[in-house]
Amino acid sequence: MDDKFVALIGRLEQVTSRLEAVDLRGAPAGAASSGPARSSAPTSGGSSSPAPGGGGGGSVPATASAAGTASLEGFDELITAHVKVWAGHAEKVGADTAKQAAHVVAAFDAQRRFLEIASACKKPTAEELPMLLADTSNAIGATQAAVERRSKDFELLNAVGEGIAALGWVAVEPKPVPHIEEMKNASDFYGTKVLMKNKNDSAEEAKVRVAFANAWKELLTALGAYVKEHHRTGVTWNAKGGSASDFQGGGGGGAAAA
Repeated sequence: MDDKFVALIGRLEQVTSRLEAVDLRGAPAGAASSGPARSSAPTSGGSSSPAPGGGGGGSVPATASAAGTASLEGFDELITAHVKVWAGHAEKVGADTAKQAAHVVAAFDAQRRFLEIASACKKPTAEELPMLLADTSNAIGATQAAVERRSKDFELLNAVGEGIAALGWVAVEPKPVPHIEEMKNASDFYGTKVLMKNKNDSAEEAKVRVAFANAWKELLTALGAYVKEHHRTGVTWNAKGGSASDFQGGGGGGAAAA
């Protein structure tokens, strides 16, 4: 297996027993010292992040397969019904969660673009795949790096830092759904703490944190259901499509830019 591909999987995956992870670039800032361990992740690629609540509703390539079109429509529904709702709660909790939420939105946007390519293109080579997943990998790393130990919302940040690795399902075959479940369970370790701490508190501050934790759990559950429906054995590519490296988006795959 290509070294770059193995490294990318290592950054996307937290469960290293499933896929070999090598050439990691260090643990994210604010990683927890107790509870479920998080694998290392890359730092952000430096691109600007959209504001929380953005994303979703992208284009469907003219060359997309029927399965690919359904996949994209399903992912857009996921973003509208869950990502945007959760990001709204993140804004209400505070600055730290809002900052992290921007990276989460960027990660889902990147995954949406990746799925757009999959809908119109045949499965890429091991050499091509790392480039296609780089934006997702960077956004996952930035999300995990946003976990600030000194924040009063450390547990909420950590719940997201653990759960965001569920987007690494795109690198798991032939059973990606169990990977999402494992990341959800790791996330629940911290989310449950928040729910227990605030369950009997009627203050508005407590209510928004409970809403945040519940919405994040629901988002990860919905992601698992989406993958089970559209990508049960791994990413569904278009067997009759063109080369992923030549894909330009919009109206479909075109010639690679000179």
